[in-house]
Amino acid sequence: MIVWLLHFLTWPISFLIFKFFNRFNVVGKENIKGLKNPVIFLSNHESYYDPFLLETGLSWFSSLYPVYYLANLRNFKKKTSIFFSRLYGAFSGGIEYGPDESIKIPLEILKSGKNLGIFPEWCYKTEIELERLEKLIVILAIKTGRPIVPVFIYGIFDGGISWKKILSKKREIKVVYGKPFILKDIKDIDRGVEIIRKALLETKFSLIEYFHEQERKFWNNYAKFYHYLERSNSYKDLINDFSDELPDKISGKWVDLGSGSGAITELLNKKNDFKNTQITATDFDSVMLNYLTKRFSNNNNINIKNVDIAHSLDFADNYLDGVTANLVLPYVIHHEGEIGKKAFKKLLKEIFRTIKPGGYFIWSSPKNNVNFLWVFIASWRNILDYKNLNHAYYGPAILGQALKIQYKGKRDIYHFLNTKNLYNILSEIGFREIKLKRSMAGQVNIISCKKL
Repeated sequence: MIVWLLHFLTWPISFLIFKFFNRFNVVGKENIKGLKNPVIFLSNHESYYDPFLLETGLSWFSSLYPVYYLANLRNFKKKTSIFFSRLYGAFSGGIEYGPDESIKIPLEILKSGKNLGIFPEWCYKTEIELERLEKLIVILAIKTGRPIVPVFIYGIFDGGISWKKILSKKREIKVVYGKPFILKDIKDIDRGVEIIRKALLETKFSLIEYFHEQERKFWNNYAKFYHYLERSNSYKDLINDFSDELPDKISGKWVDLGSGSGAITELLNKKNDFKNTQITATDFDSVMLNYLTKRFSNNNNINIKNVDIAHSLDFADNYLDGVTANLVLPYVIHHEGEIGKKAFKKLLKEIFRTIKPGGYFIWSSPKNNVNFLWVFIASWRNILDYKNLNHAYYGPAILGQALKIQYKGKRDIYHFLNTKNLYNILSEIGFREIKLKRSMAGQVNIISCKKL
């Protein structure tokens, strides 16, 4: 009764904190509609807030809480933490003592009609303990015949976690409830482990698909008038500064990622030594690809390619002489199964893989705490150009999109890192001769580096 009362009283507090101070959303709530106790919640785990988030995604009067959590209380350093965790319904998993001992408490919880929550990740870090825990989940599901609900929690930990970050409205938090499944008829334990691993992965990928569709719509809308951005003085300054970071002449194989309307591709072509140099302009949006095709229809040395940088790059190791990317890489939310900052780092590693030793990597990113309003102000003459009255419409439209990008950056959905973090990530990957320059009304970093 005490556990239920605590969960009941803390739910509205958790809801207000995560909903008001963050952008908290639930995906797949229809999957748990109508479920009856007891249920086994199986979730990824990255922070101490996860049990609260898992339940905050449920309704206040839901029959699916309280949830009793299997925990590794050895991870708790303070006795007060252990006390309050137990009070909230956490219990020691006892995985280290083997299956016969570790199954007793969770089996009793399920048989008494109470819900169980298990976080395989993070609680147990050794391969042996994790394997035991996964097998325990399967055995519990088989013995009780109760459904397993896979859960994926996103956004609370990415880039570090603290109360300051939570209360500063800087998080996009999502709780994804996957489709419940039953293992009652499964005879082989190892087969059951495969099923729960696949279910967790599918739940994660359902969020990735959700993000991918949202981002595709956003950038497709921007693509319809993005090329007007090239006419602003602040953008021209960016291109000129970008040009200064490139070699005087380029040769070999160069790829421009996320080419958009083609300003950087045009820049590369001007620096082309025309000695077997091949330039590839890429994008994933059909409007942009059509625009690129028309713009470079008379350039035989420029290849237009549909490339979605959410996936691995279709280039061999040590293949490219140079890679450019203007205001695109920090907007990648997912890459090859990773989400958030992990995805951003994985993409940079993928780019590093494709570049030859001695090759160039020049790209740009909005600065940390960017304010695109300064870019708009710096471009006022272009917006009020009486010779191009349509600028008065497209200028504010571009600002509207830019402010949405800025908002996502502040929520840590996009990755606008400070100088120190940029240096650390790039050098950790293996890039050298790292240089940064501010441009575009001081709101964009141009980063140049090499693979030595």
